[in-house]
Amino acid sequence: MWLQLLTLLTLIALTGLTLWLRRRLEGDEAPLRVLAHRRLDAQHALWLVEVDGHRLLLGGGRAQLSLLKELGE
Repeated sequence: MWLQLLTLLTLIALTGLTLWLRRRLEGDEAPLRVLAHRRLDAQHALWLVEVDGHRLLLGGGRAQLSLLKELGE
């Protein structure tokens, strides 16, 4: 019984360590960041996003999202 409990606790600890290391190695910064968001009306909005160092102005409604302009780095 003690051996089973110890095995279970070891597996839980290894799983937690694996998840922690994965997050640590991938870094905290996501490749996509929303810099600004502005609602135009009930169905339309603008987003200023940064993807891999490039700033993009996106516009969208309920069923569509479009690149309006690439603003550079």
